[in-house]
Amino acid sequence: MTDPRRPALRDRLSGYADGVMAVAFAPNGRMLAAASSDRTARLYDVNDHGNALEPALLSGHTKPVDTLAFSPDGRTLATGGEDWTVLLWDPDPGRVASRICDSAFPALTHAEWGQYFPQWKYLSPC
Repeated sequence: MTDPRRPALRDRLSGYADGVMAVAFAPNGRMLAAASSDRTARLYDVNDHGNALEPALLSGHTKPVDTLAFSPDGRTLATGGEDWTVLLWDPDPGRVASRICDSAFPALTHAEWGQYFPQWKYLSPC
């Protein structure tokens, strides 16, 4: 753990096409969300101390994203943009994947995988 009087640079928020407008930590401190004027928000797992930050990209706004906030329980992220919309996101990739798999029917077959993703070996999507 670093001395708070001498913080150490862990990583940088990069990959943005424009400026970062706001950041927020999840209540449990394990996730950082960043809003950008490039019309996206990104989620970073800051609990993974050994690896570089690999953000999850959230896109849906049609204009810059100016603000964001986690719900008190951390199960929802709200983003607000200059497009006059507020979007609600589930910040847990596992929950999102489960919800998609539960609602996807029929499941992607080996043949369909080969048709749409011929360059990759089949991986069961769910």
